[in-house]
Amino acid sequence: MSDIKRVSRRNFLKTFGLSTMGASLAACTRETSFSARTIATPTSAGSQDTGTGGHAGQSSPPAAATPTKGAATQSSAKTTPASSTSPGTLQTEAPITTAAQALNRLYEGNQRWIAGKSIFPNANATRRAAVTKSQKPFATILGCVDSRVPPEIVFDRGIGDLFVIRSAGHVIDNAVLGSIEFGVEELGIPLIMVLGHERCGAITATVEAVHNKTTPPGQIKTLVDSLKPAVEKAKSMPGEEVENAMLANIELATEKLKASTVIAEAIKKGKVRVVGARYDLDTGIVEVTVL
Repeated sequence: MSDIKRVSRRNFLKTFGLSTMGASLAACTRETSFSARTIATPTSAGSQDTGTGGHAGQSSPPAAATPTKGAATQSSAKTTPASSTSPGTLQTEAPITTAAQALNRLYEGNQRWIAGKSIFPNANATRRAAVTKSQKPFATILGCVDSRVPPEIVFDRGIGDLFVIRSAGHVIDNAVLGSIEFGVEELGIPLIMVLGHERCGAITATVEAVHNKTTPPGQIKTLVDSLKPAVEKAKSMPGEEVENAMLANIELATEKLKASTVIAEAIKKGKVRVVGARYDLDTGIVEVTVL
């Protein structure tokens, strides 16, 4: 669409405070009616981690992604042989202190997942013992309850790595918001990602309820009512309605999080970043849609 804007490599890296040296990009293009759908996601080359403070996993360069429909993913990083790391192994990684570093680590894990080279880091008894006294996850993932989108698998991470909150259609109520604020205020998590996905059942049910003017039973109505603004926003947009509504829902959720007093203050101080992303059920690719 004419309003799609490409985030240049230099500007994207500048946004996240990364140097253009030693960084590769995955340019993910989606043709939708929302602006900034074409994004560049950074990866760091040769990062070394310490595993202290709960940030332990795998720092191997990501595998190259396979092209997806409507998207082109590119990476200059070389794939590390799958045999180089045993599944579940506790690896040493550089401690994460910024949103850019957190986003990069999520990207690396997603690349392994896409390529079928997941190493399941930090998923053994050693890691379990290491985080018994404290936790320091490097990213909060607000996702849908859909069983096909488990964040730890999608991003190839393990115990203590991710602070995961899930609800149908990643609907945000007071309990969900309070949980995310806790991650910011008490755990100092630098990145919050709202993770939507294609063919979302909650969005589909809401679209049908709006079209048919029906009222869902029980508390399902609460979910549908919460998702209606996204469906209404997508109504006049060209293209597939459920997909557009899902993308709108990601955007609205990020706006709601940024409006939180706790999160807004942390953003102002440069302590946290809120982004939105879409998971492709067919390819396993996660694309950032809201920066």
